[in-house]
Amino acid sequence: MEYQKMNRKKEHSTVRFHDVSCKTSSVQKYSHAYLPRLNRQNTEISPVTSMDEQMHDLLDAMNDDKIEEDVAKLTAKQIINRLILYLRKISSIDFKSAFQIENIPQFSRDAGTLYYILPFKYEGVHMETLDPGYMTFKLPKQAPDKLDRFQKVRAYDGIHLSPLRLQWYISELVQKAVKRIDTEKRGRAKRNYEITTDKERLNTREEKGDIDEENMNTEVEKANIYEENLYEKTRYASEEKGDLDGERGKTEAEKGNMDEGNTDEGATDNTDDKICSDMMNEMLGVESCLHTSVVSDTEFQLPLTFKISGGWKVELLPAIFTSLKEPVYLMKPYEKDENNHSDIRWRICYAKRESTLLKSICNTDKDLRLEAMNVVLACLKCDSRLTLFSDYQIQTCLLHDMDFLMDNSPRWQRQTLQRCVQSLFKRVYDYVTSRNLPHFFIENFNLFEYWTENELKVAQSALGRLISNESAMMNLVQRTLRRTMDMTPVNLPENRSISTDWIPFDL
Repeated sequence: MEYQKMNRKKEHSTVRFHDVSCKTSSVQKYSHAYLPRLNRQNTEISPVTSMDEQMHDLLDAMNDDKIEEDVAKLTAKQIINRLILYLRKISSIDFKSAFQIENIPQFSRDAGTLYYILPFKYEGVHMETLDPGYMTFKLPKQAPDKLDRFQKVRAYDGIHLSPLRLQWYISELVQKAVKRIDTEKRGRAKRNYEITTDKERLNTREEKGDIDEENMNTEVEKANIYEENLYEKTRYASEEKGDLDGERGKTEAEKGNMDEGNTDEGATDNTDDKICSDMMNEMLGVESCLHTSVVSDTEFQLPLTFKISGGWKVELLPAIFTSLKEPVYLMKPYEKDENNHSDIRWRICYAKRESTLLKSICNTDKDLRLEAMNVVLACLKCDSRLTLFSDYQIQTCLLHDMDFLMDNSPRWQRQTLQRCVQSLFKRVYDYVTSRNLPHFFIENFNLFEYWTENELKVAQSALGRLISNESAMMNLVQRTLRRTMDMTPVNLPENRSISTDWIPFDL
């Protein structure tokens, strides 16, 4: 009987909600809503394998230059922000704030180069779709009786906006802005020198006055001491003789004071002449340095490319900006482009949205997928059959893989590095097999369009062996680790030092 009561209590279990304000009131009882068991998965941490350890060692070897890269980014950002302020002053173009392509760009990139998109609004143009991934901008017709304000940037057909001519026009604006910055910097240096010189002269004169006053006080004290000593000696002498000696002593003291004063004035005049001569020589030296100084602390090699401290290069990529929700339109060609030298083609760039997606993924899985992509990129460069893959293609495969995992795998955040690398290799293999790698944002844009059938077959065979044979994957990771450690210098070069005593770009 008691057993049945206990079972009934379990079947009709209740929760009591106590009302503090009404202690004597009756308490309502609510029945539990027991949910059926869901398809729960184990949450235990997966064991770390030897391949996992090798992959983490590979990541550690690849991240040696992270500190100096962060310092270079900070320096480049300060330079570009100041440059944009002057571009807005000297031009009617509406330049927006530049942003770095922190993810992998769609064009070819060089090691040791930081890429910053320089967006701007260009009024009076009409956007038209050309091909998937490409746009054109149509300019207003030229009126015969009016001055054409688009004359410098019109394409060869006279209808469209030329990316090549506009890039040269913006590079001229950048050069003018740098010269203006340098002129103002020279003016500031000269003014600071004049202020410093005036302060030093004033301090020197004050110090001289203090020294003269101290010398005068010292002589007066000496005379007083002499009078006191003389008085003590003659106090016991006769009154007449003592009076004569006292007067004679006073006369000699006054004469001594006059002689000392004349000697001190002559020394002061010589010192003043010497200080003025030294300051004049110093001023002439500083003025000659100002006139022979370089134009700027950066070295422009190509249009919109300059060097900063530490051996890093910074490349500015002008791009037309329409709105925050839309992509930007670059002049720089893709890595595999249909026409690199086209005078009317503008390239669609989703770098901002891709960077936002990658950041959200990294914040969720603690950079696990980004580390997996870096491991895959390093491994592909160590296999001669897989070197044709671009970094942007692998990044696109990662975005597609994450899009699938978020919808189909509730445990995608708790996978190991080895599982993530294998999943990404499998995704790349699937796209190579289908001969189609779609762009993540642009429809009907195949990133394998310019690959030959033979290249696709070779890549498919190599990837198939990696995903089906774990020992082959392990050998590739070990080979990549050895190569990375051989290429990593033990000590940083002098021009790539991570010390903080860099010469700042003073704008």
